[in-house]
Amino acid sequence: MQCKFIAKGEPCPYGAACKYEHDIPTFLKNRGEDIGPVCPFWVLLGFSYSPQNAHGYCPMGLNCRWAMSHTSASFEPIEKPQAEQTPYVELNTFRSIPLQIRKKTYVFQFDSWKQNAKNTPEIDASGIDIRETPSSRSFAAIGPILPPDRAPLDFRGKIYIAPLTTVGNLPFRRICVELGADITCSEMAMCGNLLHSCASEWALLRRHPSEQCFGVQITTGKVEDAGYVCELLRREGTVDFVDLNAGCPIDAVEKAGAGAGLLTKVGRLKRIVRCMLGSLENVPLMVKVRTGDHENTSHRLVPQLQRIRGNRGNRVSGVIIHGRTKQGRYTKSADWEYIKACAKSQDADLPRLQVIGNGDVFDNEDYWNRMEDGVLDGIMIGRGALIKPWICTEIKERRHWDISAGERLEIVKRFCDYGLEHWGSDAQGVDRTRRFLLEWLSFLCRYVPIGLLEHPQTMQQRPVAYVGRSELETLLGSRRAEDWIKISEMFLGPVAEGFTFIPKHRSSAWVESEPK
Repeated sequence: MQCKFIAKGEPCPYGAACKYEHDIPTFLKNRGEDIGPVCPFWVLLGFSYSPQNAHGYCPMGLNCRWAMSHTSASFEPIEKPQAEQTPYVELNTFRSIPLQIRKKTYVFQFDSWKQNAKNTPEIDASGIDIRETPSSRSFAAIGPILPPDRAPLDFRGKIYIAPLTTVGNLPFRRICVELGADITCSEMAMCGNLLHSCASEWALLRRHPSEQCFGVQITTGKVEDAGYVCELLRREGTVDFVDLNAGCPIDAVEKAGAGAGLLTKVGRLKRIVRCMLGSLENVPLMVKVRTGDHENTSHRLVPQLQRIRGNRGNRVSGVIIHGRTKQGRYTKSADWEYIKACAKSQDADLPRLQVIGNGDVFDNEDYWNRMEDGVLDGIMIGRGALIKPWICTEIKERRHWDISAGERLEIVKRFCDYGLEHWGSDAQGVDRTRRFLLEWLSFLCRYVPIGLLEHPQTMQQRPVAYVGRSELETLLGSRRAEDWIKISEMFLGPVAEGFTFIPKHRSSAWVESEPK
């Protein structure tokens, strides 16, 4: 790899001791040809290019896989004057925080939220010892504090895109926002990994400025870990709410006492929520649950969450209910009648929790049929947004959109442009963008164009493979990884010889037949 300083036309501070390539002609010879004639970062293409949208520079310099489009004959970077450049901005970068935590130099506010965590029983209802290991951290007030006055969190009538592990990344969320999503949330982050300064975990919390209402989803089985992370988010982050995931069915998460494991440890869940409320202060808290572990029990949990108060008198703002049990995973249809029963189970004498339903919403009719009686405050959309991110547009315009293959490909292209902005336009950034694009294409291919159907597709249907109205439409509907790779090569260049891809989220979304 080319030294990043030399790549940007700057002297390398390490000189001869630098382990990266300094000889530009040698680097360019070994690097191979550019992927294309125009750097997506330099011009910020997207759906509709205009000179005003151009960044006017590329931070990757010669390491960019489109480097020759912004490099002179003498290998100097070509940039607009600095006053005309449009810097790329992301929020929640937390640049120095992980290092401070690792070196134990970050000073926490060790005040009433910690006391709130201590004043809890040492044995929960199941007989399990839940005492925490004493921390060696030091504590005092330091750093910026969010303003005390904050508008109440209002989910009523809003379209909320679920935190989707692996595929709910920042470039995907940008696409959803532009297609009509109102609320977005980070992928689920493990509190333990954050407190151990795991860089990839902290990267999950990044936010794009276009995300007008943005939350961070965390999970943990330890009370103090929840308190520390919430304090970090309140003081150092830019978040509109925090979401505690008490419904993740992944076995490794449950075995750690987090996610859906909290559904059978209600005492521990309540202590975590109480501690989070104390640590978050004025930042709203949401709790995501399933209908239960192996049977429906959340109608008893919702009133208990409603009664919890933080040490400043603040309460849980709302609960998100996935309409399946933990054991049910994603194999059965979501139970929306039970979700509404949970919403009605609240104590009328206490402030009402906002209740968000989740599960199997795949078109505007699904959305409005579940919202029309006014029992629910909003709906979270998960896999439906992965398969057809334009579902947000369909909902707001109350119509079925027979989107063309060309329009779908433009969405894919825009994801690639945003991925190169987020992960970088060098070889590593291209590889990451391709990886996450291929993961997303394993969902996008499940969409069947409405123009080919007598009735709109539903989430639980397993469609047969089909021949589309054009070669491109057939290609976009292919369930073959080789075809997904072919789509990625349209925008990210050819893959290395022998490259293969196996999706992380395998699914039986198709019947076993091929188009003829």
